[in-house]
Amino acid sequence: MGAIIAASQVADALKGVFPFTKKHKAASGHTLTLGGIFIDAQLEWENIFSGLYTDDQIMNRRHKLMKLQHDAERTSFPEGLATRESLFSQAQQEAQDYFKATYSVY
Repeated sequence: MGAIIAASQVADALKGVFPFTKKHKAASGHTLTLGGIFIDAQLEWENIFSGLYTDDQIMNRRHKLMKLQHDAERTSFPEGLATRESLFSQAQQEAQDYFKATYSVY
């Protein structure tokens, strides 16, 4: 019984050392950060779609959101974040479908 408790304590102490655990924790935090950025991006898009911003304002706001995304990735994944081409293509298609369905933008 004592060996099981000791092994459990060792595993608990080392869980931050294993790559999967570190990446999972970073991904969880990153997901929360991206959720906040998405909320900001959606508001920006709605203001753009309604014609509230000039072209210069749109470029500045886009730059700000891109920087927020970049900073979030650097904070969560300092060694870099690999992109799977198939998932990226799927995400792009889903974004296009969303804009078509929600805003009739093609």
